[in-house]
Amino acid sequence: MPGRRASPWRCESNGYKDWNALLVTVQGQDWGEANFYRLTLEAKAQHELKNDYAFQTVWRKALRECNQRLERLSRLALLCSAWGWKPEKMETLRQLNTQFPKDRWALAQLMDALYTDGNSRELKDALARTCATDPSDVRLKNALANVSLLRKSEVDKACRLAREAYDSLPNDPFVISTYSYSLLLQNNLNEAVKIAGNLKPDALKDPAIAGIFGVVQAHAGHKELAKEPLECAELGALLPEEKEIVRLARAGL
Repeated sequence: MPGRRASPWRCESNGYKDWNALLVTVQGQDWGEANFYRLTLEAKAQHELKNDYAFQTVWRKALRECNQRLERLSRLALLCSAWGWKPEKMETLRQLNTQFPKDRWALAQLMDALYTDGNSRELKDALARTCATDPSDVRLKNALANVSLLRKSEVDKACRLAREAYDSLPNDPFVISTYSYSLLLQNNLNEAVKIAGNLKPDALKDPAIAGIFGVVQAHAGHKELAKEPLECAELGALLPEEKEIVRLARAGL
């Protein structure tokens, strides 16, 4: 492997332009353990030169070099982020979560991206994989319960997870919100209202929490209590399922 090579950070931040020269530097070489990095630089050059087929070919090779290697995949995700490669970053994060579900950095990054995209199905799958590796993590359990309830998927299991999370963290606003919604879906409206009533005013500044609070209060006929939280939720960045239950609740006021 050469003693000196172009840095991807320099390529990005210092206005590096000579992509053909970078290709000459990295093509046809073998950098041993750092070969994934060489391939990523080659992919970067091909991308900048608009050689889409060559870019995809080299990108696939770089990703294969990272297979089952946590450190390599993590670095690849960082490079994709630095270069604004959103589809490639998502692909890397998915591979990280599938192969290393215990890695919380990758899970957090993937969850943020999936939430932004409104992809609740894949969000649930990612949470389920990680939760299976650490079923004692209460907040992870609650997150899985929450998205499952919103999707009306495995509702009985989700209600059980929500109750277990509440038993462990009865003062956590996200846990309270999830458990309250689970009670609502179980047609236990009085208990849902009671649990939702434990939410403090500051917690209702979060659109997701405010949305559930408003939905529960709307179902109970408490229109004045529901109005402001639902308005707050409607302005927030929510999953499609959250937006829909908020819309329906507001329509019924």
